[in-house]
Amino acid sequence: MSKKLFDKYEIYTALKNKLKIKFKPGRELKGWYCLDGIKRFKFRIPRGRGEISHSFQKQIENSSRLNNDNFEALINCPLTGPKYDNLMRGLCDRNLL
Repeated sequence: MSKKLFDKYEIYTALKNKLKIKFKPGRELKGWYCLDGIKRFKFRIPRGRGEISHSFQKQIENSSRLNNDNFEALINCPLTGPKYDNLMRGLCDRNLL
């Protein structure tokens, strides 16, 4: 089963709107996810439109600390920003971050 490839813009808007990441322009869009006022994860998204490559999508999944199913849920809307925050707090509590 092949996993779904998302558009760059879909990933950008989901991370920006749900996780409140402020991206800085440049050759790539770069932004930090902050949890409880501490910078936790850096996200890099290539500029432009169209589908993102498998390897770059995997890199973004790894940056978000989510598996494939949860990453798809984050982009497709079932996983909201507060739920993501709770998942990350749980990982912090178990010293996995």
